[in-house]
Amino acid sequence: MTDLSKKIYTFEEIKKMKPEEVRHNQKKILEEFTSGRMMHESEAKAKVQTGEIHVKSYTRHDGTKVSDYYRSI
Repeated sequence: MTDLSKKIYTFEEIKKMKPEEVRHNQKKILEEFTSGRMMHESEAKAKVQTGEIHVKSYTRHDGTKVSDYYRSI
């Protein structure tokens, strides 16, 4: 079974998953979908070619909350 926990999901990849893979990764899939980070394969490839990566939301040591974003490598 494939664990895609550190992967940017694409709609096409999810469509190809076996039902047990979807169940195994369901929490992460829903998180990606509801946050708007899920994309089509062509969008993901373009981001890789341009060197963009996704940075997850986090909290700085001073308590400042930083929303997720894309940045260049």
